[in-house]
Parts: sequence; structure tokens; C-alpha cells
Amino acid sequence: MIPLFTILFLVGCKNDDTRDLKAAPPKNQPLQKDMVLNSISMRKHLENIQTIAMSNQNNRAVGTKGAQETAEYILQLANKAGFKTTTMTFNNEELQEGKNILVDIPGKLNNAVILVGAHYDSVPDGPGINDNASGVSVLLEFMNQLSLLKEPPKYTIRLAFWDSEETGAVGSKNYVSKLNTAQLQEIKTYINLDMVGTGSPTATVIDADKTSQTALATKLRNEKKSEEEIAEEIQKVLAIPSLPEDLQYEVVMKTFYQSKKQPFYEDLTLIPSTDTRAFAGKVPVAAIEMLNENNGTDRFAPCYHRICDTIDLIDSRTLELSGQALIHLIQTIEKK
Repeated sequence: MIPLFTILFLVGCKNDDTRDLKAAPPKNQPLQKDMVLNSISMRKHLENIQTIAMSNQNNRAVGTKGAQETAEYILQLANKAGFKTTTMTFNNEELQEGKNILVDIPGKLNNAVILVGAHYDSVPDGPGINDNASGVSVLLEFMNQLSLLKEPPKYTIRLAFWDSEETGAVGSKNYVSKLNTAQLQEIKTYINLDMVGTGSPTATVIDADKTSQTALATKLRNEKKSEEEIAEEIQKVLAIPSLPEDLQYEVVMKTFYQSKKQPFYEDLTLIPSTDTRAFAGKVPVAAIEMLNENNGTDRFAPCYHRICDTIDLIDSRTLELSGQALIHLIQTIEKK
């Protein structure tokens, strides 16, 4: 088993919640021109996070040493990239202590933020490499590429690494609960990445105009839900508020996946099922998620929430496509 110190960068870390560090020297072109996220780098992050899990009872669940070491890994990479970081601790309903990590990449315009998030905790039953070290790896590679820009992006980009998603998306809810009206208005869009590494994926798109009720009802019937349960579930998701920009991003994502010949479907449950829920109706939202449900008894992807959710099941093409989708979304937002 590889010792933890061999996978972490040996740089000093302050004990303060907020760290201001000198920016890395610029080496590349602005975001809106030619940024590419490297799947080799993303897989290296996944290997390191899997090693953390293996060293800690094969999981990185909230409140455990595995989660704490994952958080430190993220902080050390942000430190190395030269960006300001903020940590926010909280307790979930089980009184487990979680820690959100925020990394700010300053933009040209004041009081305008694109918030991009992925949860870094796993379930207790597995290492959580697809769910959701994959989303974390995309954000870490994105952060590295942002450190190489010749000039800052148009808007400040804030990368959020959420904790305690697997216990009710508590980390993102806690973050939103502490924002005042002015801070919410600064957020141009929230983009969520969750499970973005499975092979042979079908992409999911937030169904902002809520036209996929029939498909949801069919899915729930296949899960042996009663008609009363189905009606209740559909009403619950229909009640989730949306904004006009949500529909615009639905179109953007559909067009992007069509251009890549990537299968996709509209999903009414994508907002309430993960960290996007806390932002719905408050700021515009978009999501990147890649599922493969053709795998027997597993939901969403092979080895979902099981000990076999390892790097062996991660597809580099899917990681690259997810990175391309993220950059395309941000390019679209930057044009506004």
C-alpha cells in the first residue's frame, strides 16, 4: 500500500481558513480560446484519491480520515496552483463534521462569479471513484489549467468541493444558507459535476421545461412504484423552482451533445438528486452527469455505491467529454 505522503504535494499549509498565495506564472491562452483538460492528469488524481480510500477502510465518507485526507489533497493542489482557498466546516444531521472547500480564480469583472461544484465525499461502502472523485478530478485539472492563463477569465470562477453530499447534499445546502441576497446575485450560474467517468455513457440534461414527465413515470413504474407514489414523486419534482436561464442551458447542453454524437436524455430528477438542489430557483443552474444504467442491478452506473467503484471502471473519453462540456458551458456564459 502506498503511503499517503507519497501522493501529496510536500508544501506547507496554513491553519487559517483562508489562504492568500502568489499566483502562478502565466503560460497559456485565455479560457475562451483553446483550453483543453487532460484525461491523463485527471486519471492521476483518481489514482491518488483511490490510494487515500485504500489507506482508510476503502472509503472517504464524511467525517472520516479518508474524507479529511481527500480535503487536504485538494487544498494542497490549490496551494500549489497559487489560488485563494476558503474552508467552511459544518455538522450534518448525524453530527458528522464536514468541510466545504472553495477555490477562487479572480476574474476581470467585479461581483460576478461562475460557481462550479463537485462533491468529494464517498459513501461508507466504497471508495467513490466515479461517484464522485471523477467530478473532483475534472475540477482539479480545470484549476490547473486556469493557473496557466495569460490573462484572467471574464468572471471570477469559484470551484466548490462539497462534503456530505451522500448524506443529503448537506455541504451545498449549508453554503447556500449562508449567502445573503447580494452574494446570490453575484453568482451568474452554478454548474454541478457528479459521476462523469463511466464508460458507454448516456449524458443527462436538466429538464428545465419539465417535458419528460411520461419518461419519469415509466422509470418509476419499472422500479415497482405505485401510481400514488409516482404521482407524488412527479409533483415533488415539478414543484422545484426554475429560472429562464435554466432552459437556455438545457438547449446549450443538448446542442453540445448532439455535436459530439453523444446520447443524452432529459431528466426531471437531476436537480433534486444532488448538490444542484440547493441552488434551484435562486441562481441559474446547469449540470454535467454521465450515466450507464445498462448494468444489471446497479443504479446509474456500474458498481454504484459499492466497493468496486474504482478507477478500473473509469473511461478516459468520458472524462474528456465532461471537461469539454464544462468549458463549453463557461464559454457560453462568458458571452453574456
